[in-house]
Amino acid sequence: MAGNVQITLGNSEKNYFVITCTATGDSVGGSMPGASLAGYWPEGGAYLYQVEIAPGFPAPTGGFSVALTDVLGYDALQGHGANQKNTDPHLIKGNNTFLDAAPTLNISGNSMASAQITVKLVGVR
Repeated sequence: MAGNVQITLGNSEKNYFVITCTATGDSVGGSMPGASLAGYWPEGGAYLYQVEIAPGFPAPTGGFSVALTDVLGYDALQGHGANQKNTDPHLIKGNNTFLDAAPTLNISGNSMASAQITVKLVGVR
């Protein structure tokens, strides 16, 4: 079975919003597809306030990486999503990068079949 990413939007009527992405690895090789946040990211853009990366169960391969790229391929996490532990959550705060269009979530480096990773983005309009 191919990997997938489930996306939910919370607090969409307030000044801030939360996008929760739960990625599940492929049942054979663990790969996870890129996921566009179009339809979840506000039209006209928003500031990325913080990102929480949390490995789930089954745990992903240690050293997996998370990137949040814009249309030009720039990583809004500035490399801070790279080389993640497979046991501990990681919080990236305070970069306040303005993204004028919906970014794409990319997860790489996982080879654990059916592994789960949750990425929670907090943005400010």
